[in-house]
Amino acid sequence: MKTFVMFVCVFVICVSSAVAVPTITINRVSGWGYPFIEVEGVVTGVDTSLYGVYMSLAPQGVGFWSKPALTGGRTEIAPDGKFLCQYSVGWGDRTDRIASDFAVALYPNSVTVPMNSNTRGIPNYGYAAIGYYERFGTEIDLNGRRFGVKSSSCPTVWDPPNMVAGFAVPVGPNNNYFYPSPNVVVKDSNGYIDLQILGNADQRLCAELVALDHLGYGTYKSVVNVGNIPAGVTVSPGYLFDVFGDLTSSNTNREIDTELGDVAVKNGGTAQFVMQSNNPNIFTAHPFNMTTTGRIQTTISWRPERIDFLMENLDTHESRMWGYTGSYLPTNPGQAQFRINAWVSDEKIWVPTSLTAVEVQSFNYAAGDNGTMVIAVGEVEVLDKISGTGDLIVNGTLMVGSIVQDSLTIGAGGSVIISEVAAQAGEVPEPGIVLLLCSGLVVIFCKRRIKRLK
Repeated sequence: MKTFVMFVCVFVICVSSAVAVPTITINRVSGWGYPFIEVEGVVTGVDTSLYGVYMSLAPQGVGFWSKPALTGGRTEIAPDGKFLCQYSVGWGDRTDRIASDFAVALYPNSVTVPMNSNTRGIPNYGYAAIGYYERFGTEIDLNGRRFGVKSSSCPTVWDPPNMVAGFAVPVGPNNNYFYPSPNVVVKDSNGYIDLQILGNADQRLCAELVALDHLGYGTYKSVVNVGNIPAGVTVSPGYLFDVFGDLTSSNTNREIDTELGDVAVKNGGTAQFVMQSNNPNIFTAHPFNMTTTGRIQTTISWRPERIDFLMENLDTHESRMWGYTGSYLPTNPGQAQFRINAWVSDEKIWVPTSLTAVEVQSFNYAAGDNGTMVIAVGEVEVLDKISGTGDLIVNGTLMVGSIVQDSLTIGAGGSVIISEVAAQAGEVPEPGIVLLLCSGLVVIFCKRRIKRLK
């Protein structure tokens, strides 16, 4: 008897395919005012027949409302992924006509989505994706980068005290009005952007610039020329804020801020650095005293684990710095944008006739999250030994560096008493070690080992 053995070979073909991630992008929002608001965008990564988009809008600092109400806020998505949310704006719908912040969420058809009614942020009922858009009154160029001019009004021709009722609402900070008036925001003959504050105690027209790009981790540096800051006025020479942070609870309302004037004075200084929590009324402030008139250079180095602040008066050569690693660090960059503003923080003591002149001279950004704060670029030359007191004498130009301590004492001749750096007397950094130069002040960043001078 013969025995037949059958071998069955099964070939399994494994096809690897990436799982599509749903995305939603807002490409256009219509111009300000009556009679229609149009929000146009595109969805990818889903079967569009199984999904719809839901639009919400708000003036900055005011709650979000779902639109259009007749459809429960829902808009169909075309087979090619495009959508167009349209909303007819009534003459009396002041909040809608001057809305600056827009959000569109992507939901499966199976999900019931309640309407937003003046909500703080956009509630998440299980959306697959969400897109954001901030509308500005106008745009302006600075150092080759586009900035939006914050507006809380329809761009009609008005200035205090002739604001048109129904065309403007006060928004944060401190219920001020914002509008790209040529009397408030103007580019001068030097290419600088001048910011002013106009109006009266009831109608205060303030100014804010917003970098259009969401740049994320890295080093942000600005220079503003500040005149005398009147009582009741606060100037931020540079800060980072995610206007849509309310949409994600982990980043809600968190600000990385620098401030001159009134709010710092109330905390016992002339200027301050601030880290805000997810509650705008809970924050950590680091006030200090320095001359706040003249050219103020502000540097913010933002990394996942740490934020370093540096403020320098380029005319008086004063420098202040602070490092933050606490619980208020944002979990991710989100939609944060760099901003510069001048606003009335205490209208009770502000004198309307005292104009605030802030000349925004420059803005620069260096990408990266490697802990390097870009201050100055050059080559390290000869380094003399560190004296027994901790003074460091440096000959030559230094390169880039990072802040590693919070306080410095200025010694004679521009040297620095190093308080918290692991450097010993008689030691000198290796050639090429990362150092920091702050208006003539030198701080060692001991990222690598240093060797003893023979």
